[in-house]
Amino acid sequence: MDLLKAALSYFEAGQPVIAVQRDKTPYRDGWNQYFSRSQSEEEVKEIFANGVWGIARVLYPACEHVVLDFDGEHAEEAWRKTSIKLPKTARILTPSGGFHLVFKASAFLKANEPKRKVRIVEADCECLKDGRPHPCGVDFLIRGYSLIPPSPGYREDADFPIESAAELPQKIVELAIGKHGRSKNGANGNGKIRAGKRNATLTSIAGVWRHQGMEYDEILEKLFQKNRDRCEPPLDETEVEQIARSVSRYEPAKSIEMVQNLIQREFPAREGGGESKVQRLWDMMYE
Repeated sequence: MDLLKAALSYFEAGQPVIAVQRDKTPYRDGWNQYFSRSQSEEEVKEIFANGVWGIARVLYPACEHVVLDFDGEHAEEAWRKTSIKLPKTARILTPSGGFHLVFKASAFLKANEPKRKVRIVEADCECLKDGRPHPCGVDFLIRGYSLIPPSPGYREDADFPIESAAELPQKIVELAIGKHGRSKNGANGNGKIRAGKRNATLTSIAGVWRHQGMEYDEILEKLFQKNRDRCEPPLDETEVEQIARSVSRYEPAKSIEMVQNLIQREFPAREGGGESKVQRLWDMMYE
């Protein structure tokens, strides 16, 4: 099925869709307007008329669907620790070997709506993606979008088609709401940096120090101290040395670009004001 035909099929089922590029970003800005207004057939035809890489469904409140994204080989193991039993529901298989569980928005969700995507479970792993820290986990997707078939590598589980989507369990909503109140800077409730966030957090901190003009020896000494005091459990010293060497190769003026990229990827911003990403990182440097 070509993407335009698929897009029109989703549209006719009451599901707004957008075109996405290979890196999963939308071709056009402004897709979140469908949270508050209906998409038109003409818009769908215009978006997909000239050929695109993939297609994504705009999630609740644009339609009735929300998603649990099981990302990485340790995601299911991490979920089992929640003891929340999931009902059988629609499933989309992803290119990485993970899967999306699709649910219908419940009355409880609509009354207690989380405002954005949130990672509700994270594995204690040191997995990498494209050579960078990328811990496995389960993301709750709402007020966003998720890729759908026939995007390359995405396919519907024939045993659990979209028509089998179950109502979202209340416990998932409660878990998502609870996670919004936790620190997003990689630290847990006692201020420690969790496994799975240690490399990214120490690299970001070291990048800021490099931007301030510190040299390798000073960065390394301070990273050793930060690792001992904050990481739970501490990284091996050889890993800390590797971080210091890597960051020190950057010219001070360019190191902040690396920091900004890491912050954007690893530490999502809060909505409605709150602490900025940089401020949270800055606080961690001097705690």
